[in-house]
Amino acid sequence: MTQTITQDQIQTYQLFNKDCREGLKNIPDNSIDFIVTDPPYFNRWNGR
Repeated sequence: MTQTITQDQIQTYQLFNKDCREGLKNIPDNSIDFIVTDPPYFNRWNGR
């Protein structure tokens, strides 16, 4: 079975690699659905 996807079903995603203090100033209010972070301090939970 083949499913056709129309242009209006395609979502556009943008990735930013910036200092968040500067980059967030350029993003309109209420325009972000999801943010993924990978802080280096996360692995300190076990005392490392």
